[in-house]
Amino acid sequence: MLTIEKPPLKTFRIDFKFKKPEKISFEMMSKVEELLKKDYPNAPSLDIIEYPYDVKIKAKVPIQIGPIRFLNKEKSGQIQFFSDGLIFIFTEYTHWNEIKGEIVKLVLNSCKILEIDKIEQFRMEYIDEFTFPKKNFDLGNYFNLSINKPEKWSIDFNDFHTGIKINTLENDTFIIRLRGIPIKEIESFLFRLESIYLKQKEFSIDDEQILIDDLNYVHDTIIDYFFNIMSENLRQTLGVKKND
Repeated sequence: MLTIEKPPLKTFRIDFKFKKPEKISFEMMSKVEELLKKDYPNAPSLDIIEYPYDVKIKAKVPIQIGPIRFLNKEKSGQIQFFSDGLIFIFTEYTHWNEIKGEIVKLVLNSCKILEIDKIEQFRMEYIDEFTFPKKNFDLGNYFNLSINKPEKWSIDFNDFHTGIKINTLENDTFIIRLRGIPIKEIESFLFRLESIYLKQKEFSIDDEQILIDDLNYVHDTIIDYFFNIMSENLRQTLGVKKND
């Protein structure tokens, strides 16, 4: 478990995907809306996707509704509700143990309302941003990375991209990317660290603990890589501590 005095978090996001219900009613949608609005009361927008109607075509095309967006009171957390999934987005750091129970509860209860018996997969993503001074900049002072290049070559860290993709034995995909992002401030570099883990596994809505265990595993994997990729200098600057 990590504690961070100055978290560099830009967004923390979890996507849950399930099979679209064969029969979905406005009553079902209304019940899910009431469930989500208890803790995320603000619904700033509703997008309805309409299909062109042609009397010559007899095929029945279902109405697509989504996303319906719900914001918490602090506007630091958001839920996007689709007919085949739920997305949770947080822009302020909250400890994982404080939010995972609520997330799982909302997902499973939404599935029950929609008469869905399983979740097809989930995707977890952390995006962190760092600003470093350009003067005497050395990437190795901040990240445990080394770049082999000819001595006369220079790197434009305003347009920089490196990363790795890991395919696990369980058919999961784990991606870590470090990007240099152009900014107006000419004296600094802006870096974005993207950590994305796609869990390719079906979860029965009756097996809550299995879903929680896999969410914990994926979260711990991302956090371990996050800690290990940072140099000791950057850890001290951010106040990062690893507690067993």
